[in-house]
Amino acid sequence: MMALIVTMLGTLSAVSSLKVFGQEKVMLNRERDSGVSVSAIFCAKASLDILENLTQPVMFLVVAYSFIQPQLHFSAFYSILFLTSFVASGVALIVSISVEEGSMTITAVLISLSIGIFMNGTIGLLYGDVKSAGLIPFWRLSYSRWAVEALIRGELDSTINHHYQELLAQDMMTYYGYFPVHQPEDAWKEDNPDKQEQKKQFDEYWDQVPSKNSAALFMLGLSFRFLCLFLLHYGTAMQRALDTICTKIRTKLVEALLHLTGAISKEMSIQMQRSPSMHSLFVYFNQNDADNETSKPEDDCDSDTDDDDDDDDEDG
Repeated sequence: MMALIVTMLGTLSAVSSLKVFGQEKVMLNRERDSGVSVSAIFCAKASLDILENLTQPVMFLVVAYSFIQPQLHFSAFYSILFLTSFVASGVALIVSISVEEGSMTITAVLISLSIGIFMNGTIGLLYGDVKSAGLIPFWRLSYSRWAVEALIRGELDSTINHHYQELLAQDMMTYYGYFPVHQPEDAWKEDNPDKQEQKKQFDEYWDQVPSKNSAALFMLGLSFRFLCLFLLHYGTAMQRALDTICTKIRTKLVEALLHLTGAISKEMSIQMQRSPSMHSLFVYFNQNDADNETSKPEDDCDSDTDDDDDDDDEDG
């Protein structure tokens, strides 16, 4: 359920943020050419987009909160969803600048769905499998991973106060792979046989989840916006350089192909001259071509005389 909530909100936020730069690329280029600061344009538009990030979780929770009935407090639930919307809109800003207008929506939807469904650590590939495969750096860029962990922790926080349910919360977070943080659960159990030490480490992890995940989401959203600003400054120059490189590569390939074709034809002519049968066949075809070319004017003359005779007969 938590992964579904994050996926839906992330996708909606990404699609709604595409209009910030996607539909105004021409106007943005005109303002930049006229001397307006790109940073000022970006800050103005990004500030308005943050206002939408503040209102989108409210509208989402008004509809969904009564159906979900989470154990997490409304303010904590809202803060996590706001940060999720903040990061998802940052991804959409990058897509709106780097992708053509006709493909922006489908690209943003595919990226948001992929991050929300396949990179949250609870559906399909668990976060424990991610740690075992050494793919943690990729999953750290997923806002869904941080948001889902924080929401699950908030849902289990009310039950962990009961001592007999603390093991349930610990086993669930260990099953998903969120705990222990930096190593697989098998190695953690082998290295820490003492139950009291395990409980101490879990309590420290449990207390750090809200602040750590909120900071991670905020830094992700901020980093995506800095990358968007970089693309606004240097995206056109990078695109021109890329087009120049592609043109040069295409020219080199055409030249190499022409050179290869000329070498093959030259080698074939040499082989024909060396082989008597091939040479005679080559001469035969060339002679037939020459005869056909010389016979065409005669045929044209015959057709002209026939036409003249027909005209004379008609006159008679």
